[in-house]
Amino acid sequence: MYTDRSDNNQKKRALIVGAGCFGLSTALYLLNGEGGNESGNSDYDVTVIDASPTIPAPDAASSDLNKIVRGTYADPYYTLLAKEAIALWKQGNICGKGNYRESGVLVLGLQSSKDSLKSSLYTDAGLKNDLDTGARVRLLPSLPEIRSVFSEGVTLGPKFEDCGAYLNADGGWAVASNAMKALLQNVKDRGGNIIAGAKLANLLVNNDSESRVTGVMLKDGSTISADIVVLAAGAWSTSIPGLPEEKATYLTFYSQTVATVRLEPEMAERYRQTPVLLDFSTGFYMFPPNDDNVVKFALHTNGHTWGGTTRMKCVGTVSTPRTSRTHGDGLGTRVPADILKRLHDHLKQAYPELGALPLDTTRLCWYLDTPDEDWIIDEVDGCTSLFVATGGSGHAFKFLPVIGRLVKSRIEGRMEASSVTRFSMSRKFTDHHGSRHGMIKRLEDETLWGADEFNENLVDER
Repeated sequence: MYTDRSDNNQKKRALIVGAGCFGLSTALYLLNGEGGNESGNSDYDVTVIDASPTIPAPDAASSDLNKIVRGTYADPYYTLLAKEAIALWKQGNICGKGNYRESGVLVLGLQSSKDSLKSSLYTDAGLKNDLDTGARVRLLPSLPEIRSVFSEGVTLGPKFEDCGAYLNADGGWAVASNAMKALLQNVKDRGGNIIAGAKLANLLVNNDSESRVTGVMLKDGSTISADIVVLAAGAWSTSIPGLPEEKATYLTFYSQTVATVRLEPEMAERYRQTPVLLDFSTGFYMFPPNDDNVVKFALHTNGHTWGGTTRMKCVGTVSTPRTSRTHGDGLGTRVPADILKRLHDHLKQAYPELGALPLDTTRLCWYLDTPDEDWIIDEVDGCTSLFVATGGSGHAFKFLPVIGRLVKSRIEGRMEASSVTRFSMSRKFTDHHGSRHGMIKRLEDETLWGADEFNENLVDER
């Protein structure tokens, strides 16, 4: 817990490194005063820095067309937290009005039988938690029931055959990039200082008995002093000082393959009211058309890492994501060809009509993963006033309206004991969580395709 050494009449200087999901949400809660009351007086002066020259960073995972907002979790902790978050998404005061679309989430993976529904352990537990929290759940044990969810103009493929499903009407998707812009504006409106293009070089440490962190030095040689420093750099977290080396080795930054197709207006209207599709048995998920008639689809897998590494004194060998910022809009958005083919096959299996369309874009979405998929929200042992808020593990964005409250409670020593243990850096990590599919691989330049390469090869195969 941070110990206040300043004059009681002075605000504490909080410096947040990273203007993504964790960083901006934390900034807002620190600025909102006691209990997150936006009309209250804050105890903090807040500065947020980010290496990207544009904030929100266009290559951050949170800068996206859309993200799933769901309460379906095998762990009831996240189901309950998601329920709180969804209420705030609907309210719109934090992440902007109109940036949450309650399409419902159609969860596949329940296996039909003569007398009952069976499922994987994760899907079964998720259904139980949805029901226990009073979600509007509709069981769909066979194809005719699943078919009833869709309008007559939607053609279903074989993915929906021989499997049961359920629809959770209390969920949908967020217009992610717009939500981040709205949150950023909220931080600015409450007096937050935002600095773009600020590349971190080192932490400033007062080597007293507590090794207090007193700010940061940037690569241009300038310094920013602070009473509290929060490292919230997402997939870039392992490339900055602060994470103990023995803990950094447990963290994996990885990419998931994402693609889009663009629909003509008439087709888009037919698919507009489809729910978010989430297939836990394969990791495939996709969205309804957005306002620009674009459909995004992806695979929740163990993904790929990037081979570029550097040696950092504090954290050992680390890597940084390969994105449009590092490799340009062409090379930086290419994805593994084999995963892209598999992803497209899932699209055809779900909606054959959409599977016949050419790909519009591809992208690698980068996350920082923990083995158990619980986040890291903790004070760094041996570095008083240095906190880490990261490890989103591909499922943090839906909690954007509430995740900063957790970070603030940890900074101030008010976090519940069970949550302190859950999000501790010193917790014992077990084997990697089983919700993802496939093995973690390294990206290889010669195996990467963009939308153009895929479309050309698709024509050749036909």
